[in-house]
Amino acid sequence: MPEQWGIWSNWSKQWCFGIAEPSKSQARKKLFEKIGKDAYKWRFEAKKIKPTQRSRSIMATEITTKMVTGKVRLSYANIWEPKENDQGQLKYSCALLIPKEDKETLRKIKAIVDALKAEAVAKYKKLPSNFKLPLHDGDEDKPDDPNYAGHYFLNAYANNQPGIAKPIGKGADGKTKFQEITDSTEVYSGCYCKVSINFYLYDNKSKGIGVGLNNIVKVQDGESLAGRSSVNDDFGDEDFDVYDDGDDEDFLS
Repeated sequence: MPEQWGIWSNWSKQWCFGIAEPSKSQARKKLFEKIGKDAYKWRFEAKKIKPTQRSRSIMATEITTKMVTGKVRLSYANIWEPKENDQGQLKYSCALLIPKEDKETLRKIKAIVDALKAEAVAKYKKLPSNFKLPLHDGDEDKPDDPNYAGHYFLNAYANNQPGIAKPIGKGADGKTKFQEITDSTEVYSGCYCKVSINFYLYDNKSKGIGVGLNNIVKVQDGESLAGRSSVNDDFGDEDFDVYDDGDDEDFLS
């Protein structure tokens, strides 16, 4: 009987993702296709499936922890330069504001979160009382910020700079073509994007579900949330003496 390799979760002590491939490398490749960079997490291991385990492995619940959002608004977009967090680590990050009427994006998030909660219950026997969830209600958690009204939000982080691009039409194969964005003024807090993210369990000083930031595609401009005022706003009502600086020679003599 030919070999089969699957993905074993060292966290929940069970087969996951329904993967059964003829080699270890192919099993790892299939895992990466399903969950992206989260495949590198320590808890997932490619293991040879014993004949007595094959049915259980193939029938294991398939969980994908990677998704692409609908149109969301960026806030606190530290995506061009990393910023030091409370642990002294440099991280790229941004908050994603998700309209409450975007049922499809919220459905995807809930499915992934519920699956990871189940994985955590398998690990801890019950969900820890301090278990942190990634999705927050802007109306409840940010009541003083009108930009968060009518939105859910989550905070996504990355060790490496996310890919940042914009669509530029269709290729010959009918698929969308993208152009990399390198101008930091083009993607900012307040603009609208579609974002690829992945979810993962963490267990350090606290326990919960975190969100990884992968790639950002800008789809629409929006009012900046940077909070920076213009020169006219700051000084328009001030009086200034107007100097004639045309006589530079006298000034320098």
